[in-house]
Amino acid sequence: AGGIVDGSTWEKIRAAGCDPMKMLKDNDSYTALEAAGALFKPGPTGTNVNDLVIALA
Repeated sequence: AGGIVDGSTWEKIRAAGCDPMKMLKDNDSYTALEAAGALFKPGPTGTNVNDLVIALA
């Protein structure tokens, strides 16, 4: 999941009746982006990125 934002996103969050500053302080980007219609959920990708291992020597 992620989001697509621009200069109008803050106002879209406010227009949805949410407090963007409180959401920012609460690390609640999912709810903020969902309220602004800016949430991006690509769905299943068929890959398992949890199997990625990086070893540093």
